[in-house]
Amino acid sequence: MKIQITFIILLFFISCKKDDTEKSIQNLENQSQNLIKSTDTSKIGKVVFEKHPAFGIIIYQNHSLFDENLNEIGQIYSKGFEKVHIVERTKMMYNLKNSSEDCEKAYFIKIKYNNQECIIFGKEVFEINTEQLFSFKNLDGEKFSLFPVTNFEMGASDENGLTGCDDYSILIIENKTRQNFASIRYPINGTNRNIQKLEKAVLIHDEGSDEIIQNVSIKNDTLVIGIKAIYQEGGSSYNLKTTFKDNFSKSIITDKINFEEEE
Repeated sequence: MKIQITFIILLFFISCKKDDTEKSIQNLENQSQNLIKSTDTSKIGKVVFEKHPAFGIIIYQNHSLFDENLNEIGQIYSKGFEKVHIVERTKMMYNLKNSSEDCEKAYFIKIKYNNQECIIFGKEVFEINTEQLFSFKNLDGEKFSLFPVTNFEMGASDENGLTGCDDYSILIIENKTRQNFASIRYPINGTNRNIQKLEKAVLIHDEGSDEIIQNVSIKNDTLVIGIKAIYQEGGSSYNLKTTFKDNFSKSIITDKINFEEEE
């Protein structure tokens, strides 16, 4: 009887040991699969960068840093609103991991930041449109520049036609005297709900309209930005007004005029 009990206990021990071993092997296999999924870049093929020299700006704080194969390798800790030199961009657009929406695609951008070349996702860096740069002074004689900036996400169209994605440029004001930047608050009477979420005044460039800055003027403490919008049929012009004393934290659309033919 004692021998039978001992034999049963031995079988039970062997069975438990086998289960533990199988679980350990399965856990190792799962860990290995997870590691491969997080580091494998073979699906995106060879990553090619091309020259794209431009001035840019990082608006938001802290961004993921990538290597030449687009593997995430760290973080860039930025205070936000910092100028950078754009050096190159990828030839193709990509989605970040866990993203598959076309409108979330962007180029990866190689920038010069703190005297080092870094690669960040194109959603996070904005190119300065120097052709739409306007310089002016406030009543205190401080020097300013106003310009639109656009990131490297999928826009309203690509080589295949219209995409249905949002396409816009954020309006940025640089105080050259104090060497700082600011955005303009989204206008209190703005009607674009998608853009309103950004909380920033923008120029729209979608399949329905294309906006440009026409002129900039100062009236007392108010900055008046004249904007022209071209639609598929006709267009409009309006003023975007904001104030220096509020540091551009409020804005309003005024004096809107619609026209049927392009002026």
